[in-house]
Amino acid sequence: MPKIEKLKSGSYRMVLNLGTVNGKQIRKSITGASKKDVKMKALEYQALHKSPTGDTIGSAIEAFIQSKEALLSPATIRGYRNIQRRLSNDFPKFCDTRLDAVDDKKVEKLILDLTAAGLSAKTVRNYYGLISAVMKYKKAYLPPVVLPAKTRTEITVPDDDVVKQIFAAIKGTELEAPVLLAAIGGLRRGEICALTLDDFDGNTVHVNKDMVMGPDRKWIIKQRPKTFGSDRYVQLPEAVVTLIRERGYVTNVSPHSLTDMHRRFLQAHGFPAFRFHDYRHYMVSSLHAILVPDSYIMQRGGWMSDYVMKNVYRHTLADQDKNMVQLANDHFGALL
Repeated sequence: MPKIEKLKSGSYRMVLNLGTVNGKQIRKSITGASKKDVKMKALEYQALHKSPTGDTIGSAIEAFIQSKEALLSPATIRGYRNIQRRLSNDFPKFCDTRLDAVDDKKVEKLILDLTAAGLSAKTVRNYYGLISAVMKYKKAYLPPVVLPAKTRTEITVPDDDVVKQIFAAIKGTELEAPVLLAAIGGLRRGEICALTLDDFDGNTVHVNKDMVMGPDRKWIIKQRPKTFGSDRYVQLPEAVVTLIRERGYVTNVSPHSLTDMHRRFLQAHGFPAFRFHDYRHYMVSSLHAILVPDSYIMQRGGWMSDYVMKNVYRHTLADQDKNMVQLANDHFGALL
């Protein structure tokens, strides 16, 4: 047990050494009114940050996933299972490590190995996120480490001219209703694929379900959308709703099939390549450009807050923000 020292304030302090990160020591300061108080706090801290059992990382991951299967979405559980399989197959030595033997060097080596295997910074962070959640679940200590820096993903947002041409080219095809719902209504793939005619009331669609792939890789309808804010009502142009009612359905394909159909459609017609999800970027960009309030864009797209929307779409909104700044400066410049 480290030495307990008395401070000038009259209280006592103990400093625990938690390991090193890139050669820098990481310490935890424990203070209390007496030596006995500090010692008790230190023992409690160490007990909470070490595994009381002989669990390994591998067994702890399995226990954590099983405990969350009834609480988290099938897509999240599937992602956890994918990480679990990769770690088990490619990093068995790490998975066999006891929780109370995990140190910064082992975690840093795993991160370096994952990066060397070609995983993106975001994916490596997802791996660390699961391990961190597992260690917290088991009340085991996970040393701090340096993670790969986040990188900004470059996206392609179609402009009005391209979207207008696409609207003309998709008439009468299986893609027509899904593309209109994505580009005009801002719906996600899974939300579109889960829709039925019962979700429409007049020109308003109630987005309240999501089609997701379960851990067994089968598509299922989740009776709640991606987030609380995603449960929303979106009013659509009458022409869009009329089209869907005349068809008698929205779409009969899965989100993955929808993506493949869209990719082949763009290639066949010579349109620039972009993701189906980028229609949501297009909607945000278009509404922002015509000065629609952010609060309405947020509600239409199903974001919990404008912070989340702007954080996700900051690259999409950058050009429009520059235009607004110029407009404001031109106005005040004229007064001068």
